[in-house]
Amino acid sequence: MKYRSGEEVKVGDKVRIGSADFGVVVGVIEDGSYAQGYPISDWSYLEVGLLVVSRRYGLLHYPEFDGEIDFLARSV
Repeated sequence: MKYRSGEEVKVGDKVRIGSADFGVVVGVIEDGSYAQGYPISDWSYLEVGLLVVSRRYGLLHYPEFDGEIDFLARSV
């Protein structure tokens, strides 16, 4: 899964959501990659998409990219 910019989506990425919110990628479901505290056993049933923790809205599931998420920075 890739951002519009061509960067590969990775757990820990800092992202902008729309024009007014920011978040962190905590799950890349197709890759089976999840941040600590988000076990695969809890989320793999979703089968596709991303899990993003947003400052404003909490945990969000994006089944597909709709151009709403922009890559800002890779976690160290």
